[in-house]
Amino acid sequence: MADSTFRAPKGTRDILWPDSARWRALVDAFADVVGAAGYTQVVPPMFEHVEVFHRLGDATDVVSKEMYEFLDKGGRNIALRPEQTASVVRAFAEHRPVVPWKVWYAGPNFRYERAQKGRFRQFDQVGVEALGPDDPHLDAEVIALAWRFYERLGLRRVTLLVNSLGNPEDRARYVEALTAHFADNRDALSEASRSTLERNPLRVLDSKRPEDADLVAAAPRMDDHLSDDAAEHFARVCGALDAVDIPYTRRRLRPGRRPDAAGLRRRRRVRRPSGRRRRLRGRHLRRRRGRAPDRRGPAGRPAGRPGLGRPLHEGPDEGGRPERCRAGRDCW
Repeated sequence: MADSTFRAPKGTRDILWPDSARWRALVDAFADVVGAAGYTQVVPPMFEHVEVFHRLGDATDVVSKEMYEFLDKGGRNIALRPEQTASVVRAFAEHRPVVPWKVWYAGPNFRYERAQKGRFRQFDQVGVEALGPDDPHLDAEVIALAWRFYERLGLRRVTLLVNSLGNPEDRARYVEALTAHFADNRDALSEASRSTLERNPLRVLDSKRPEDADLVAAAPRMDDHLSDDAAEHFARVCGALDAVDIPYTRRRLRPGRRPDAAGLRRRRRVRRPSGRRRRLRGRHLRRRRGRAPDRRGPAGRPAGRPGLGRPLHEGPDEGGRPERCRAGRDCW
């Protein structure tokens, strides 16, 4: 079905007050936190030459499926930005600022993905980039800023997990080990993961398909492939976080699995009934226990609550059997 001309396109929304005020307050809070650490704002363009984002990797869903690409009137291949890191790095390469170049950004991005609750094709993002030296303290600073921002927003039930991807040589060894692991069990992989394996074995670890779960859980761990230099760098990052009292958890997580150890147990989401359903359920129980008068409507049937359109309870049928009431119980 085609979108109505006078409605927001599918996957987009209008942000009206009071949501617009909350959105502005969030960006202001982020700017205060990172600005105090010496980060300055950069505003990259909303569209770039498509080759800028191809640097993200042709095997990623962002590049292969989700980018808005088009030819402009000059015949140039242009893409709306799906994220802002690539644009910031392009700006760094173009302008050659003094390093370390510490910047923050905020603004909309665009991805052509399945629109659903909480996921939009136009969405806003805030973030920082620190480009220049390979300094573990700079890595720790970025992590600490994220933690302080969450504190500023009042978030308390937050768990920080840290790990390391090592250096390019470490990742090359790890990719080789992953490829061997999945290739030996190729027939057990889903069809989509077999296709991903050819392009980027690391992306197979992101699979949430049930048929891939056992192989992903048994995959080699990145920790076992870190070089001495990378391991030392990671240790210094953790030491810097300790020095500024940032709580974190360093774990050798199974790929694709969330931690479920003490302090990081999975929380089962329990769906609470709506307020109206709770009221109906309470009224039903009170009547069965004789704690509320049985108000009778026409023909001896319970009248229920005015304005519902039909009675709360339906009386027994001609055979004396109970019928289902609106609270989901058998009532006489």
